[in-house]
Amino acid sequence: MLLIPARLLLLIVFVLTVIPCSSAAQSPLASNLFKRGNEFAAASKYDEAIPYLEEATRQATRFTQAWVQLGYCLARVGKIEHSLRVLRRAADLEPESPEVHFHLADALALSGQNREAIASYTEALRLKPDFPDARIGLGLALLAVGDRQSARRQQLLLEVSENKGDRYPALNYRVLLNFISKPGRKHRPFDEAGKNPSLVAFRARLLRAVRERNAAFVLSALDKDVILGADGTSGIDEFKKIWSPYKRDSPVWQAMGRALSGGGAWLAYGRENVFIAPYVFHRFPYEMSGSTVYAVVLGDGIKLYPRPDVGSVPITTLSYDVVILDSERSIYRQETAAREGWYRVVTAAGNVGFVRSPQVSTSSAYYMKFKKVKGFWRVTDFDEYYLAPGG
Repeated sequence: MLLIPARLLLLIVFVLTVIPCSSAAQSPLASNLFKRGNEFAAASKYDEAIPYLEEATRQATRFTQAWVQLGYCLARVGKIEHSLRVLRRAADLEPESPEVHFHLADALALSGQNREAIASYTEALRLKPDFPDARIGLGLALLAVGDRQSARRQQLLLEVSENKGDRYPALNYRVLLNFISKPGRKHRPFDEAGKNPSLVAFRARLLRAVRERNAAFVLSALDKDVILGADGTSGIDEFKKIWSPYKRDSPVWQAMGRALSGGGAWLAYGRENVFIAPYVFHRFPYEMSGSTVYAVVLGDGIKLYPRPDVGSVPITTLSYDVVILDSERSIYRQETAAREGWYRVVTAAGNVGFVRSPQVSTSSAYYMKFKKVKGFWRVTDFDEYYLAPGG
């Protein structure tokens, strides 16, 4: 089984599109505020970026780039209506900017207004025909309204852009079209821990400690050299710095809880057998391809909504379905492993809609590795990884 660091994957997948600076000169204060907000946005800390960007737009009311970045961040934290107002303001300032229309279209798609999004994507492409991200956004919006023929036509136009050497889009559209052309696959849970009763007992105690927010027990369950990152980060002291386990609202509780309660499988590492949880990373039913991010809907009868609103009428229900994640048009409430929001997904049936993030496990999430150290079970790895299938 191949393990590719999720941090590297995110560098490949996540590209923040910004527009050229407005022709009007900006004050040093507005420029500095924008720079600071943009740094937070680039790190996916959208909530922290918003106050800086709001102040930048107050200091320079025609600072289009700040308006666009503000609209982007508002959309990513779920403040859709506010985002739409901000982005329409940007469109008034620079009606000939393809990037402004692209971001407005993304916000419209995120709100479930797919027909309006189609119009904005189309305008962005009129202004800039070689715009792969807008082309993919248009294709997804066309799928969402049931126009598969037009959605497929976008691939031919994307190939023209690719031949010109344009940047590789964040979502592999060719893979997506192939995905929806075949019967869907399920990835139902399994758990091999029962092969070793002592592991079952250890994992149960650890899960109970996680649910009780018992930091002392969790720390005692970690190997002293527990691996925390592909960059070599390791050790219990580093774990404390990263996760702040003595805080009851630490994101570690949800990240560990999901891993511990998600089954798992045994793998041979050299001469040792280790157990890796959760199950979702094992025997994945699709070959990973490029920057496409697959996910598994966890549960039976999970509702797929046309917009990020539980009050909307569901499109359909899903049961352990494998889906493709549209990460660029999803909502993240906070920048942690435990962030809650909505994922926009594409099903094998060609439906495009939203699922609550706790009901989805992406192919990039936290995993735990267990092995015996001097006769005792210990957690030797707790990190975010993208795992390829076949293990």
